Amino acid sequence: MDQAQLRRLLPEFAKAGVRELKLNNTDFTEVDIGLLTQTIPNLVFLDLTYSRMKKDQLISLLFTIKHAENLQELDLCGIDLSFVSLTVLKESICNVRKVSLERNFLNKLYEVSVVKECLPSSKLRCLHLHHLKMVSLQRGISIYSEHFNSIEATMLLEMVKNNSTVKELTMTGEDLSTIDEEILFQTVLNLKSVSFVGTHLTTEQLTRIVSAAILSDSLESLNLSSNNLSDLSSEQLVTAAERLNVLGLESTRLTHEQCIAVIGGATTSPTLRFLNLKMVVVEKNYNEVFEVLKEAKKREDLYIIYDHYIDHYHHDL
Repeated sequence: MDQAQLRRLLPEFAKAGVRELKLNNTDFTEVDIGLLTQTIPNLVFLDLTYSRMKKDQLISLLFTIKHAENLQELDLCGIDLSFVSLTVLKESICNVRKVSLERNFLNKLYEVSVVKECLPSSKLRCLHLHHLKMVSLQRGISIYSEHFNSIEATMLLEMVKNNSTVKELTMTGEDLSTIDEEILFQTVLNLKSVSFVGTHLTTEQLTRIVSAAILSDSLESLNLSSNNLSDLSSEQLVTAAERLNVLGLESTRLTHEQCIAVIGGATTSPTLRFLNLKMVVVEKNYNEVFEVLKEAKKREDLYIIYDHYIDHYHHDL
């Protein structure tokens, strides 16, 4: 939509009480931003992805959004928000049900701060930032992050640890090997679901995480896939399997002894319903593994992924 069309149509949209407005990749820099903001009080949906505005126009827009009682979904992806203060941004979005703010030139520490400030909001149910996602589910808040460094990850873990409304945490692709294991322990202890996939955790960190899983009164699901668990004790892994509902151990370099012990623990666990052993390569004694898998398969309420073994025993399994 060009400038002439914006000047002509936006007042008509406001007068008609249009409820949904999508103006992607639109140049507002030479247009009175008031023509846009006057439409917002009626809107339930606003999508301005990759639109261009001057700084004062954007601040005016955010101020109007702050007071928009009907707005349920907002998409400002691709708009530079790097100059906007945390307070202004938080006050603008915390009363909108679903907000998308990806590719907005916000660094990860700022994103963590945004999530922290928005957690108390009773209305915001879904916040998509570039490296961080927050979704409010019936059982609590889920947070997803990717590619954080140690400083950023520590800040996120501290936030999660200190907020009882967060129930699920997923971190992928980060190198968390320098994170204090005690922070990991305390964070895992009070959650319902934790996933650290491909996070380069050390044996000491993994030991503390599994210890937290064993001691936790709330944790139901633990995913440690793509971390090296080969030096963890089989007994600790078995105890975790016996207490959890879901255990993800894909590509974790489990030893032959660990693998047999975990499958055995899963078989007798009163709670475990899903065990992921995909890409767990056992180099010897396939028959022993095959036998415990056959026994585990007798449980109709337990599903185990064990694709490596199918190559050897697919005709029997």
